[in-house]
Amino acid sequence: MDPRLFLNVASAAAGVFALCRLITTGVFRAYCWFAVYLVAASLQCFIWLAGGPEDHLYAIIWAASTAGLLGLRIVVVVELWHKLNDNARAGLLSRSFTWTVLILAATVAAASGLDSLRLFGQSPQRLAFYILSLASRYSSSALCVICSALAIFAVMFPRGVSKNAIRHAFLLTAYFASIAAGFLVMNFVRGSAPLVGALLSGSSAGLYVLWGVLLTEPGELAPIQTPVFSQPELS
Repeated sequence: MDPRLFLNVASAAAGVFALCRLITTGVFRAYCWFAVYLVAASLQCFIWLAGGPEDHLYAIIWAASTAGLLGLRIVVVVELWHKLNDNARAGLLSRSFTWTVLILAATVAAASGLDSLRLFGQSPQRLAFYILSLASRYSSSALCVICSALAIFAVMFPRGVSKNAIRHAFLLTAYFASIAAGFLVMNFVRGSAPLVGALLSGSSAGLYVLWGVLLTEPGELAPIQTPVFSQPELS
């Protein structure tokens, strides 16, 4: 069996495991779009049924499904943003915080550059692949920065945010970081796509399992404890 096929199946199984855990614990109600993303990502793993990476039909299905996943990733992060900023105090801080995070995210994404992306003189199929690769790399870098900033902000300035939301933010950070790093390597190292794809499937499988284990019903109900340094001093 091709190792890439095995890792794709493992990633799909891990995604189904995480989805089932979210449903059985009732946590999916707080992360509806993430549950939808798990379904879509798990289904994408089965495009090997179209004939494998060398098949033309595979490439078409991969491109279409990847474009859909890109949109869902943004929606998932927007869902997290609202989850972590769902009160009046957050509204006072959100404007400057939002601009700071967005500028930082755009800067980090742009830092990866366009070096070996040859956008001109290519066939339409090759050009579409480059555009999707570019979108995946840039969006994952930006979303990684946004999620990490949200998680750190919520930990430093707790506002009754659930432990699940904090864990979700850090897991999304790791998830997007792995995708961004993978596409960056594919951009600079010729012929690395098969190995990077396998590694991304493996890392996704591990993170999906962590989502299924760490997002629990008690974690959704219990707010995160306020750190000692943010407690008012007693006179």
